[in-house]
Amino acid sequence: MLLAGPLLVLISGGLIAFWFGSLSLSGLRARFRFEEARCRIVSGRVLSRGRDPEQVRPEFDFRVLARGASYPAKGYDAWESETVSRSQGEALLVRFSAGAEAPCWHDPSDPRRAVLDRELRASWLAAGVLILGSFLFGGLMTNWALRELRRRRAEGSWE
Repeated sequence: MLLAGPLLVLISGGLIAFWFGSLSLSGLRARFRFEEARCRIVSGRVLSRGRDPEQVRPEFDFRVLARGASYPAKGYDAWESETVSRSQGEALLVRFSAGAEAPCWHDPSDPRRAVLDRELRASWLAAGVLILGSFLFGGLMTNWALRELRRRRAEGSWE
């Protein structure tokens, strides 16, 4: 019983941290490791996300022009779950209209993994600090509970 709460925090925090970490690493990789190239926009759309029709996810089909070849790519940014307002999404459709050329950034090992926007998101970084803090708190609480359990067992006191 003494370990249930800290273990629950540790396990759930670990799962959330793993999910968030994978997204954060892809965002950081796009920001600092991807190479700049030119892209030709094929098509674009805004996808509704969740219950709020005013929050949309921009998505584009484009061709990465790199290394003397053309590679198909799809998406907008490395975060893959970031939403914008409908008006911002419509503005992005105008900015990245079909047939237009735009700068993009691609993975040097696989040019099909590319993004049109590689900016870091402050909200994701702040959430990462909170999640990491919660995960560390769960670990510290688990450590405390194990020490307390050992102490009580050594004293013969389980209450």
